[in-house]
Order: sequence, then structure tokens, then C-alpha cells
Amino acid sequence: MSGYLFAYGTLRPGFAPESVAPMVDRLELVGEGFLQGLLYDLGEYPGLVLDSRSVSVIASSSRPIKRLAGAVVEPWRAGIHAFGGL
Repeated sequence: MSGYLFAYGTLRPGFAPESVAPMVDRLELVGEGFLQGLLYDLGEYPGLVLDSRSVSVIASSSRPIKRLAGAVVEPWRAGIHAFGGL
């Protein structure tokens, strides 16, 4: 399998909590990137709806962000065939 995964927040290499750091550290970093859209508070994890015309607003906050920074990774090259249910 091949393909890319956009990782943001604690799934970015170097930002992962101890509980998932060993797996995240194995991800093959392709480069930095960003997505534009609306970020929703879904409880324990945020959800992103892509929208190139929007300005993201972090849930429960009035602080708008124009883009969500993250990392483009190749989890399959590192031998991770099931990353978060993918």
C-alpha cells in the first residue's frame, strides 16, 4: 500500500505523547504542509472539515486560524499498515 497521511496536533512527529510516540516516531516524514477548513471540538479528538474558502475557528474559541499546520507522512513505508484505523 502507498499513500500519504496528513498528521496534525499530537500525531505530528516530535509532538506525540508517550503513549503513541514509538509509533509516530516510525512515520516517514515527507514534508510540512497545511490544510484550510473548519476545526470542530469532538471531545477527545478534533475533527476537520476541509474548506479552502473558510477561516478555521478552534472550537470554544474565537481565535481564528487561516490554516492548520501539520506534517505529510508515509506511514506504510515505515511498516505501519493500520494507523488509526486506516
